[in-house]
Amino acid sequence: NVFVDITDPEQPKYAAVDFGIVGSLEDRDLRYLARNFAAFFDQDYNKIAHCFLDAGWVPRETRVDEFEASIRTVCDPIFDKPLKDISFGQLLFQLFQTARQFKMENQPQLVQLEKTLLNVEGLGRQLYPDLDLVEAAKPVLDDWRDKQTDLKALVKKIRHDAPELRETLEHLPRLARKLLEDSKQARRAQPQTVDVGIIFKSLYLSIIGMALFISGITLLAIKSITYWFAWIMITLGLMLTIRAKPK
Repeated sequence: NVFVDITDPEQPKYAAVDFGIVGSLEDRDLRYLARNFAAFFDQDYNKIAHCFLDAGWVPRETRVDEFEASIRTVCDPIFDKPLKDISFGQLLFQLFQTARQFKMENQPQLVQLEKTLLNVEGLGRQLYPDLDLVEAAKPVLDDWRDKQTDLKALVKKIRHDAPELRETLEHLPRLARKLLEDSKQARRAQPQTVDVGIIFKSLYLSIIGMALFISGITLLAIKSITYWFAWIMITLGLMLTIRAKPK
């Protein structure tokens, strides 16, 4: 879909929009794609391989070095070439071959993205065949990557998950009682081998740390004006939770 802005008839502008992919990607997929695109333009193929593993798009037993080498073989040739010399059809064919080689699960959202790339190639060849795709796209994708992975994106996700976080916070007292009861049972069962003091201290710090952390997250989620106080609670909660680990 192409929209043409003729506000200035002497210098009309166009905007290409593909509604087939708008809204079809979940936040998790957007974050992974943002990291993958950034790594691609930095030619960091090891990071791409790890991103695919972390996303669960390839089996966990996949050898990262072999996967990285295959990605490098496919992607390296397109760098330093104008758009007219890049065949996205061939590129995607090689990517599908690599996907089959490493038993990558079919991802419908990625197929949609690949379709969009083919459309971009066709339109780009007609409008600007000498375009340096890497030089033109890298700043835009870096900015998009930052928006998908920055603090604002984290806060947005926290606000989205606020009901679940509140429910978890409400269950903390019951969890605390259960942990204390388990501790007492362990003391009665093995009085000579269990250091109850260490266990109790660890449980106590863990519960307080979790309560502070979730409370801080909740304050952020409800758009509280005391952002600084929320971050202090989150930081203290994390510190206490880490400190609670038995030594």
